[in-house]
Amino acid sequence: MKNRRLSRKARKMRSKIKTAKEEQALIWPFMMV
Repeated sequence: MKNRRLSRKARKMRSKIKTAKEEQALIWPFMMV
């Protein structure tokens, strides 16, 4: 935890990336099949 000031922005961006990665992980297998 270097910058506690970016908590709000960083959290938003990280949650966005996390959801995107999870979505990809869920969609990839279906696309392969």
